[in-house]
Amino acid sequence: MTMSRLNIYLIAGIFIMLVPAVQGQEWLVPEDLAAASNPSEYTVENVKAGKVIYLKNCKSCHGDPGKNNPLTLVPMPVDIASEKMQANSDGALYHKITKGRGVMPPFENTLSESERWLLVNFIRNYNPALEQLLL
Repeated sequence: MTMSRLNIYLIAGIFIMLVPAVQGQEWLVPEDLAAASNPSEYTVENVKAGKVIYLKNCKSCHGDPGKNNPLTLVPMPVDIASEKMQANSDGALYHKITKGRGVMPPFENTLSESERWLLVNFIRNYNPALEQLLL
């Protein structure tokens, strides 16, 4: 067996062992980051802009909001309309989008800061405690 093939098997084995560890852990965000406020106002225009970003970057894994039809991954991506997703603060959502974890990719180098906050506005549009501006 060549050294490069051995390295591939070793990396794959480590990944397979780590996925269950990440899957069972709660995704905690440091308090100071979770407390961050969305500088992007919750308006129809900003929700629409966030929807465009969601459709391009997130829907392929998280699925249609409210339909609970995510891509089959381990762990399963959370439906953005779910109670679990909506329980996050704006700052926690922003941090998770920014840094990613496990199969959730980081978007800090893909989406600008303002785009990530617009995405938070779109996710918030599915919070039953807020006025829904767009569906």
